[in-house]
Amino acid sequence: MSIHTIQRAVPRMPFDSLAIVRGCDGQVMRVRDVSEHGVFVYSKATPAFFMDIGRVLDVDVLGTNQGLRCKAVISRIATVGSREAQRYPSGMALRLITDDAARSRLGQLLDDVRSLLARTMRPALPPLPPPLR
Repeated sequence: MSIHTIQRAVPRMPFDSLAIVRGCDGQVMRVRDVSEHGVFVYSKATPAFFMDIGRVLDVDVLGTNQGLRCKAVISRIATVGSREAQRYPSGMALRLITDDAARSRLGQLLDDVRSLLARTMRPALPPLPPPLR
């Protein structure tokens, strides 16, 4: 299956920000995109290929008005030389593990990202569904 035909459960939004990823020695990494399920992070200083899928990390996503601190699990690694890395920076997809407070902060972060995208003339995305209870 091509990376261009993957069906996503929720849409990703481009989001250029920073994240502090503990479990990578507190490495500061760049955020490529964000969704209600996770973030994609990358760093030229810390290649992701030495990480293992399934590894649990602590992550702080630095946002516009709202930051987000939670645990995350590595769900996918895009290594140098992969088809995805030909188009995007190599790095890793982190599936966020959120409690109610973190889910609320994530919702606020996504609202901020939508607002920024709308102001930059990119298409706005529909609002998030209510949190699962």
